[in-house]
Amino acid sequence: MNYRLLKDNFIIGSNNKKLYRIQALCNFNGVKKDEVGGFIQSTENLKDFAWIADNAEICDNACVYGKAKISSKAQISANAQIYDDAKVSGKVEIYGNARVYNDANISGNVNISDDVKIFNSADISGNVNISGNVKVYGSAIIDGNVNLLCGAQVYENATISENAWLAGYVKAYGNAIITGNATLYDEVQIFDNANISDNANISEHVKVSNNAIIAGNAKLVENVEIASNTRIASNIEITGNTKIVGNAEYFNDTV
Repeated sequence: MNYRLLKDNFIIGSNNKKLYRIQALCNFNGVKKDEVGGFIQSTENLKDFAWIADNAEICDNACVYGKAKISSKAQISANAQIYDDAKVSGKVEIYGNARVYNDANISGNVNISDDVKIFNSADISGNVNISGNVKVYGSAIIDGNVNLLCGAQVYENATISENAWLAGYVKAYGNAIITGNATLYDEVQIFDNANISDNANISEHVKVSNNAIIAGNAKLVENVEIASNTRIASNIEITGNTKIVGNAEYFNDTV
């Protein structure tokens, strides 16, 4: 054991049970002997060379292990697990059966629940909300007020920011960028260097790839495929089994 519980230094945690502040018994993983850490419910919450600092909390059946570090006011609860070299800080809340591992970094006011998995070098910050069976991995970056729900997957070098909303097994990968108030759902795929922004609304098995740009109030629905250097913006609506490639530009029309 690398630490001890300070039984006379406790708080009542979010689960209405006593959480005890910890103190290091030796030098390890960047922690100095006698350094005071955060709060845990029992020694089952913190194992190996992992550490919790500041006023962070770990409770219930949650476990932080490996060389993971929890700090600031982060709260880890329920059956969540944080491990390997993962880092969690800020006012992040992680609960349910969520898993955060490898070199993943989570900060800000992020809320993660259910069966979410965050791994590799994924970086998540801001006021992001993630729930369902979502996976974020690779070198993906998630920031702003993004919502990732119901099986969405973001990976490789994809970036999701501002108020983007992804749900229903949407996949964003490659160097894809999704930003603004874009809404994507129902097994949409955005990949390569595709860029989705503004109030774009994309649903029902649509694929956007290569260097395609979808912006404005554009709406793409049902098996549409957009590729190459295509630019679609303003109030255009594209439906059905339409496929558009090349250097096409569409504005203010329905296809």
